[in-house]
Amino acid sequence: GIFKQTQNMTAFALSEYTPQAAAGSPQVISWRDKIDNQRGAVLATELKNNSFKLAKWTAQSLLAGADQMKIGFVSRSNPKNALEHVILGT
Repeated sequence: GIFKQTQNMTAFALSEYTPQAAAGSPQVISWRDKIDNQRGAVLATELKNNSFKLAKWTAQSLLAGADQMKIGFVSRSNPKNALEHVILGT
């Protein structure tokens, strides 16, 4: 017969941070521009900038006995609306 094994998963979301551009500051490239063709670069930058958060999520997943840990990239639909977000990638 068919044996179905239950797998547990944890899911987390990284929020895009878009600071207000100040005069003379370098241009910030949004995730929307990079996520499709440079996903590895976006992930590497987030690993560098949010290493504690990702380590905490990893520890939580291990302690929970999860078989998989999913990380999603989310961004606000409109920068002025804090309630509506879109999923850019998982």
